[in-house]
Amino acid sequence: MKIKLMVFPVFLSVIWGCTNVNQSTDVSNFIAAEKAIDIFINDLMVDQQIPGYTISITNKDSLIFSKTYGFADLKLREKVNSATLFQIGSITKSFTAIALMQLFDEGKFDPNLPLSNYLGWFHINDDNPPVTGHHLLTHTSGIISSNDGIYPSPALGISAGHLNTSWNPGEKFHYSNLGYSILHLLIEHLSGMSYRDYVQENIIQPIGMHSTNVGITMESRGMQAIGYVYPFDDRPHHSSRDLVEATFFEYGLGDGCIQTTSEDMSKYMQMLINRGTYSGKRIISEEAFNLFTGLSSQHPSNDWYQYGINVTQNSNEILLAHSGGMVAFSSNMLVDISNKIGVFVSANTQFGSVHEVADYLMRVTKSVLEGKEIPTYETKTSSSNLAHDVYLGKYVGRNGDTIIVHAENDSLVIDAENERLTLNQIDSAKFYTPKLGFDLYYWTFDKLDSTGLYKLVYGDQVFLPSTHSDSIGNNLRVEWYDFTGKYRSYSPWLSYFEVIQREGELKLIAGYWGEMNLIEVSNTRFKINDPDSPGYIEFVREINGHVLKANLSGHTFYWLGM
Repeated sequence: MKIKLMVFPVFLSVIWGCTNVNQSTDVSNFIAAEKAIDIFINDLMVDQQIPGYTISITNKDSLIFSKTYGFADLKLREKVNSATLFQIGSITKSFTAIALMQLFDEGKFDPNLPLSNYLGWFHINDDNPPVTGHHLLTHTSGIISSNDGIYPSPALGISAGHLNTSWNPGEKFHYSNLGYSILHLLIEHLSGMSYRDYVQENIIQPIGMHSTNVGITMESRGMQAIGYVYPFDDRPHHSSRDLVEATFFEYGLGDGCIQTTSEDMSKYMQMLINRGTYSGKRIISEEAFNLFTGLSSQHPSNDWYQYGINVTQNSNEILLAHSGGMVAFSSNMLVDISNKIGVFVSANTQFGSVHEVADYLMRVTKSVLEGKEIPTYETKTSSSNLAHDVYLGKYVGRNGDTIIVHAENDSLVIDAENERLTLNQIDSAKFYTPKLGFDLYYWTFDKLDSTGLYKLVYGDQVFLPSTHSDSIGNNLRVEWYDFTGKYRSYSPWLSYFEVIQREGELKLIAGYWGEMNLIEVSNTRFKINDPDSPGYIEFVREINGHVLKANLSGHTFYWLGM
């Protein structure tokens, strides 16, 4: 690891005149804080297979602390350093919203006007009220989340011009990357500039974010950390498997295109702490900042997602936050504008535990500033402390297959098909084995009924306690039979899923992303998890009426077979 800026004794001198620090605060508190952060992050990196981290902590005026950990390139053993770029994903949405607030200040943008007033091609095909900029900024338009079947380009935003909304705009929240792709095009239309040039000239440069790129490009590839993903996309991950390099692809849309450093992000957070001002320069007006955050001294908003930013309020603090996930990066930003503290963290893998890191950095910083004891991070309860007894016994499957579940050395063991499987505990009822042939799904215990007995679920298989084997039925629906099977596409975002039937329900299992319920709308069309969700899957019958592909919210996947 490399330390970018300063150790905590210098941290003390930086914050002394800027924050109300308890006068009894000792230099040893700051040394202890850095040590606690180091231990926490290094433990996470080992436990969660995280290649590298970059972190920063800031107050309203200055970068307090910045440090890097681990590797930007595992193969070449190149360490992350202060200049290494990380993709911040959806934190970009706050930049897009700030840009629109600048255009609001100039009188060019009214968030309450229909989008079609600005973008003539944007006409939603339904009878619901028109979609406005406010609806897209707050993810309440009712359009789908994304269309990953279209390469991230202006065509992606324009493709939304013929969509339907799933409810009257403004009624419900449904996160939509596609909505921010449309806002990207709106900024270009209103400003007469490319999105990249506008954000660079009006936000990045005035704040002094000199290492930041608006756009993930081939030219910037050599400056960024290599992103890492799990080696298999069709099953849960296990730490016994090494990470692999992710496919690099360019990305330039306003929902997630920014690459930056933790030091540059500290400057951005200072602007947020100072309510739209950086180093005496107004980036957006006070009125625009209140619109951006939903904050007003007279009428504080209770809505948690405002304009490209999560906002939570309580009696002690106002917290601005956003996370970001790209194919092989994850980031989190927390800004406490009441206590004038901001923290940022980014990792070069999509599952980087960044929420936990950001939360811990914030708690440690507040403890130091208040002269309190440094908090230790509370780890998850170890599997050996979780009760296994309720799961032990003999289970029988639909085809008469029998498995025995027993305990051995504080672990659960399954004897099945002349195989012995040691299960790793994921949570209280979910287990996993990396043994090939038995590793496609989690092994999950679900309550059978009020008797306290459990059934064991693995993919489309259900095993009941042997005492209930006479209640095993075959409730598969024939009309769904040819929907089941494996599907693939070439998208780096989601390249694989499987459709199964289980206990009278149709389910979509997307490898390590988990399981989703499919809710029937028509003979071939299903909603995903929520009957009101804009997301859908449509099975397309082609040769001899057989399903050869599926349309997942506009993204085409091809059927591979059972």
